[in-house]
Amino acid sequence: MNYKNVLLVYVLFSSPFVMAQYEKISFGFEVTPAITDWRAQTNENYPFPGILFASQVNGKFGGSIGVYSAYGISEKIEISLGVNYYLNGVKTNKIDIFIPPFLEDDPAIPDVVWNAYNIHFVTIPLRVKYNFLPSFYIRGGGDFAYIVDYRVVSYQQFPDERKSTSQSIENVDYNKININANLGIGYQFKISDRILGYVEPSFNMSFMRLVKDVPLSEYPYYVGLTIGSQLK
Repeated sequence: MNYKNVLLVYVLFSSPFVMAQYEKISFGFEVTPAITDWRAQTNENYPFPGILFASQVNGKFGGSIGVYSAYGISEKIEISLGVNYYLNGVKTNKIDIFIPPFLEDDPAIPDVVWNAYNIHFVTIPLRVKYNFLPSFYIRGGGDFAYIVDYRVVSYQQFPDERKSTSQSIENVDYNKININANLGIGYQFKISDRILGYVEPSFNMSFMRLVKDVPLSEYPYYVGLTIGSQLK
């Protein structure tokens, strides 16, 4: 048997298939500036039933950045898998501190304090994209999210307008692994023959609470605008 001829026939017949599969594969990069926040639920053991968690905290700027590879299942449907860095968090309301008159001149005592909670994730997003019109699509899926850092930034403001900050790692029993859902509707446009650009308002919500076994359960989420490009 002439193995060279067999190899040549295999290459000739498999090349169109390989090229066809290659043409269905694309790579992308995207960034999502977002407003991040936490949805809270309480149980019967929550010690402050008259105080709403949402009234004590505010959303803050965060979002995600990442890369992905995609495979075109059909002309309208595409599935993708990637890796992202994702920052979520909240900040508390500013609290005015009462300073007794005999301590008003003490430069070491702040008169306003507040905190920011920052959670740093690495996520693996799985998405399904459906092009319902030539330039418009809907995209959704889930994220496997791993918390790499949970940090608190404490702010102090003094009567003479000085400010100071300090950071600490949040020492609580939180869920390091989380599952998120994501949904967006986007507009895509051609940048060149092989590059697509797109913008996509998107919403991402955690299914699992942040901290284990506490009366107050927080679920991180964000509302953002995804901006990206895709090389086909």
